[in-house]
Amino acid sequence: MVVQDTPTTPTAAPAYETTTQTIAKELLAQTQERQGWLGQIRDRIQLHDQLLGFAMANPGLRVQLFRLIDCLPALSDKTEIARHMDDYLGQDIVELPAPLKALLNFTQPDSVPGHLAATTFSTTVATLAKKYIAGETIDQVFKSLKHLKKQNLTFTLDLLGEAVITETEAEDYLNRYLLLMEQLATRFPTQPVSPERSRRERLPNAQVSVKLTAFYSQFDPLDPIGTQTKVSERVRKLLRKAGELGIAVHFDMEQYVYKDLTLAILKDVLMEDEFRQRSDIGMTQQAYLRDSYQDLKEILQWVAERGTPLTVRLVKGAYWDQEMIKAIQHGWAPPVYRHKVSTDANFERMTQLLLENHQVVYAAIGSHNVRSQAHAMAIADALQIPKRCIELQVLYGMADKLAVALAKRDYRVRVYCPYGKLIPGMAYLIRRLLENTANTSFLRQRLDATPIEDLLAKPTFAEVDVQPADPVPVEQFANAPDTDYAQRLARQTAQQTLTQVRNQLGQTHWSWVNGQYLPTEILVPSVNPSNPVEIVGQIGLLDTNQADMAVAAAKAAVASWRHTPVSERIACLHRAGELMAARRAELVAWIVLEVGKPLREADAEVSEAIDFCHYYADEMERLEQGKAADLPGETNRYRYFPRGIALVISPWNFPLAIATGMTVAALVTGNCTLLKPAENSAIIAAKLAEILIAAGFPPGVFQLLFAKGSTVGAHLVQHPDIHLIAFTGSREVGCRI
Repeated sequence: MVVQDTPTTPTAAPAYETTTQTIAKELLAQTQERQGWLGQIRDRIQLHDQLLGFAMANPGLRVQLFRLIDCLPALSDKTEIARHMDDYLGQDIVELPAPLKALLNFTQPDSVPGHLAATTFSTTVATLAKKYIAGETIDQVFKSLKHLKKQNLTFTLDLLGEAVITETEAEDYLNRYLLLMEQLATRFPTQPVSPERSRRERLPNAQVSVKLTAFYSQFDPLDPIGTQTKVSERVRKLLRKAGELGIAVHFDMEQYVYKDLTLAILKDVLMEDEFRQRSDIGMTQQAYLRDSYQDLKEILQWVAERGTPLTVRLVKGAYWDQEMIKAIQHGWAPPVYRHKVSTDANFERMTQLLLENHQVVYAAIGSHNVRSQAHAMAIADALQIPKRCIELQVLYGMADKLAVALAKRDYRVRVYCPYGKLIPGMAYLIRRLLENTANTSFLRQRLDATPIEDLLAKPTFAEVDVQPADPVPVEQFANAPDTDYAQRLARQTAQQTLTQVRNQLGQTHWSWVNGQYLPTEILVPSVNPSNPVEIVGQIGLLDTNQADMAVAAAKAAVASWRHTPVSERIACLHRAGELMAARRAELVAWIVLEVGKPLREADAEVSEAIDFCHYYADEMERLEQGKAADLPGETNRYRYFPRGIALVISPWNFPLAIATGMTVAALVTGNCTLLKPAENSAIIAAKLAEILIAAGFPPGVFQLLFAKGSTVGAHLVQHPDIHLIAFTGSREVGCRI
C-alpha cells in the first residue's frame, strides 16, 4: 500500500477540528474533579498530596525537592535522610512552605526530631511513588491489574530497572520478563475469538513493554553489528516465549542516541520468516523528536512491505529535559522541539498520518492531553475506523478519570503500568514528577484553571521549531561541541576516517627542530595497544646533542617571539583551534589507534584541545591589558612578561589535550616551547605539531622533540637555558623534576 502523505502542519484537516472540540469538551466535563469537603480536608492534611503543589509554586524548591527524592532510596538510615533533607531543602534558594519548614525544624540529623522528619518524608515519598508505580511485588501488581479490569481497562506491564551495566544484569532483565509472561499467562489467559474477527481485534489481553537497551550492557550505536547481534538473539527468545504464551510485546523508545539502532534491530528481526506474520508486536514513536514524522513515514512503508500489521504507539516523549540538557552541554542542536506546543502539533499530524493508514498499522495513542485523545477520536469517527482498530493509552496514576471516560466510549484503553522496586524505579518516578509539575503540562494547566478555549486550542508549531535546529546559545565561553554520534552521518564519517587513517599506518615521523624535520639513527615503533602487532608508525629519537640544538634554536628565537605583538600570537592560537576542528575526525582516529581510547572519549579529547587554543587566546587578550594598582601619588601597572624557554613533557593518556594545553599556554604568553611527548603517543604529538606549524608559529618558537625520557628528557630538565617546565606524569618522575 502507498503511504498517504500529509502537509507539514495540522491545519490541513479543518473537518476534524469541530468534532475534536466537541469530544474534548465532553471529556473535560466527564473528568472534572468533584471533591467533597471531606476529601479537600484530607488532601490538606496528607503531605504527599501537597508535595506536587509545593513544587509547582516554587521552581527552586522543585529542583531541590526532586534531587532529594532521586537520592532517597540510596540513603541507608534516618540520620542520613535527615542530613540530606537539610542539605537540599535548607539552602537559601529554597522558599519552604509551612509544612516543610515544620518538618525541617530540627538542629541535629541524629536527633529524635531529625529521625521523625526522616520517617515522615520517606513515608510521604513512598506513598507518592505508589501513585505512579503499579506495585513492587507481583501480587501487588495483580491487585492493581484486577482493579483496572473492573473498570474495563487493559494494561501493559513495564519492568523497572532497565539500566544495565553488566551482562549478568542484562540476562537477569530478560529472565525476569520470561517469568513475568508466564505469570501473566496464568492470571490473564488469551480469550478465544471467532475466526471472523480481524487480526487486529485478536490482540492478546496481556501485554509487556520492554526496552532494547536493557538486553545488552554494551548497547552502542557505534558498534551496530555487535549490538544488533547480541540484542536480536535476546529479542527472538522473548518473542518466541511470548508467542507460546499468547502475550503481546511492545518495544519502548528511549533516548535519542539509541533511536536509529533500536529501529534497525526491530525492523530486521520482525522481517524474519519466524516473526513476519506476528501482529501482536509493537514499536514506539516519540512526537517531541524533530525527525519523528519522517521516521513514521518510513515505518509505514516498511510495515506495508512486511505485509502484516503491527502496533505503533505514539507518545509525546519522556526524556525532553535530558535531551535538552545534553544538547546544551555538548553544544549540539537539540533533537527535540524546543516548545511543548510544537510537540503537540507534531503529535496531531502524526496521529492523522497513523489513522489515515489504519489498513497498515494499529494505532495506539498515548497521551493525558484531552485534546490529543479527542483529536484521534475525531479522525477515527470521520474515517469510520472501527473503534477496536485504534487503542488509547495512559500512564498508571496519571489520568485515571480520563482512562475511564475513554473506555466508556467503547475504545480499548490500555494503562502503562510500571512494576518494580523503588530504587530502580526512581528515574521513572522523577520523570513523572517533572511531567506533572512542568508549566506546559496539560495536567498542570488544568489544575491552574486555564480557560477551556486556551486548554483546547489547536496547537501550531512555534517559529523556532519550524526553522532548522541550531545549538542553544550560552552566555559564557563556548566549548567546542563534541561529535553527536546519534547522527548517522557522524557515525559514517568516523568509520570512513578510521579506514583512511589505517591506510597511513607505518610511516616514519621525525622531530621538528628549528623549522625542519630532523632525521635520526634510532627508530622505535609506536603500536596500537589494543592490537600490539599493528604498528601505528615509527618515530626517530633524538640524542642529547640534537636536543641541545633545539634548545639553542629556541634561545635564538626568544627575543623576537617575546616582542611579537600579542595580537599575532593570539591569531596563531585561534588558527590552531580552527585547524583542529577541521581535522577533528582524523585526530580522533589517531587517538583511537595509538593509545586505544574509545571513540567518544577520543572525540571529547579533541574538543578539549580545541578549547585550550581558543580559551588561552581569549585569556591572553585579557591578561595583556594588565591591572591598575594605583595608590595616592603613584601610578602602578601590573603586567605579565614571558619567562623564556618552556619545556613541556606530556603524558600518553591524554596525548592531544594535555599536550595542547600546556604547549599553547606557553606559546601564547610569549615563551619558546619544546614539546617532548610520551614515546607511546608520539605520533599524535606529530599531528599536533603539523597543526601548530600550519597555524604560523615560527622556527625555533615551537619545536617537537621525540626522545627517551630517562636520558634526553632528564638532560633537558637540568638544562640551564630551560626557564620553566610543564609536566604531567607519574609522581616519581614529577618528584625528580
